[in-house]
Amino acid sequence: MRIFDGKRLGEPRTVVIDGALIGDDPAGAEEIDAAGAALLPGLIDAHVHLHSPGNLTALAAWGVTTGLDMACWPAERVASLREARGAADFRTAGLPAIGPGGHHARMPGMPPEAVILTAADARRHVEARAAEGVDYIKGVAEAPGEGGPPRTRCARWWRRRASTGSRRLCTPPPRAPTRWPWSQERSSSRTRRSPAGSGSTTWPR
Repeated sequence: MRIFDGKRLGEPRTVVIDGALIGDDPAGAEEIDAAGAALLPGLIDAHVHLHSPGNLTALAAWGVTTGLDMACWPAERVASLREARGAADFRTAGLPAIGPGGHHARMPGMPPEAVILTAADARRHVEARAAEGVDYIKGVAEAPGEGGPPRTRCARWWRRRASTGSRRLCTPPPRAPTRWPWSQERSSSRTRRSPAGSGSTTWPR
């Protein structure tokens, strides 16, 4: 078989599998004809929503060895997923932190504790997720007018981020404002210039 190492596809060769590792001694090994096949590193799905161990089995069947779960609750469900064997590995944010009024807050089964109204709520949320053993925290920023903060507040936040040269931690909402604070707009152009000068992005009107 041929091996894809993440950059290039190599020439046909023999691969020895020794338990869970790649070995180097083919003596006594069972021989499997994999001519025409390719071996590649396990894939990582960077955004999944897990509901049962069967989801992890399905990921593994498609070559995904790690899934990054972006919302899974309650903690008992996460614990049961961690006990799954012979399936894909995963990381999870557990219960997400969301704002009031958006469509996430109206999702059936969303616990009220997920809604963050104050800084104290945010601290309690992070402490609770840390106690559950999550791998990272997910915070959902709703679009302005759809449960998110007013556009004027978003504009000030983006302008402040741009002026300090900070890296963006999230992407703009799908329905972008008519004019971003840093845009270099021309009447005949729909191109927005990024604050870091890293190129331009065209947003649909």
